[in-house]
Amino acid sequence: MLHIRTYDYKYILILYAYYKLGQLFNVYVNNQLINVVLEDYSLSNFESGTVHFVNIKSKIRKRKLSSSGYWKQNGIENVIKAALPESLIGSKRTLTYQEDKKYKLWEYGLYLNNYQYGYNVLIRHYLCDTVGTPQRYVSGNIKVSIRPKEGNISFSRSDFVIDENDFEVIDSIYYFICNNKFNIIDINMNIYDNHSGILDENDAENQHRLITSK
Repeated sequence: MLHIRTYDYKYILILYAYYKLGQLFNVYVNNQLINVVLEDYSLSNFESGTVHFVNIKSKIRKRKLSSSGYWKQNGIENVIKAALPESLIGSKRTLTYQEDKKYKLWEYGLYLNNYQYGYNVLIRHYLCDTVGTPQRYVSGNIKVSIRPKEGNISFSRSDFVIDENDFEVIDSIYYFICNNKFNIIDINMNIYDNHSGILDENDAENQHRLITSK
């Protein structure tokens, strides 16, 4: 649980770490694992402080389930300034739960090649107005770290902390993985066409990474 917001670029850093390294590493915030879930699970299993990686199928985001209320977007999608490679753009949307407007949602995504494609994983952070300190929406710093997944015996089991705004460290680890021919799927398979809204057909290969409702 994360009962305060962090800086916008930190959410993009977290998402970028999963984009580049998520096949071999889990991503943690303040030593708590961020689970990867489906859209339906995220919308029906949240409380104030919940942070999810959310797998999406297209540029059209789910905002309502038959068993729950509707999330209304507040304003437009905003570009987030971050030290990303030139081909990537970070974005933010904010939403309010219409059945109980105390609940807010911050949703961050990545786009590639001038919005031509979108990464099919988002990061979502849910907060409630009645939980936490009066300063809960004031951005604060957090600890971002990665840890090898079960079965990944090529790296130390200890946490590796990603320092403030350090996208280059993520890139360095990714290049090491690629140069040493680890068995991973090309990250460019995990995208959808943002113009047609159609998910890349190869995405099915990654479904084993998802956590679904039990």
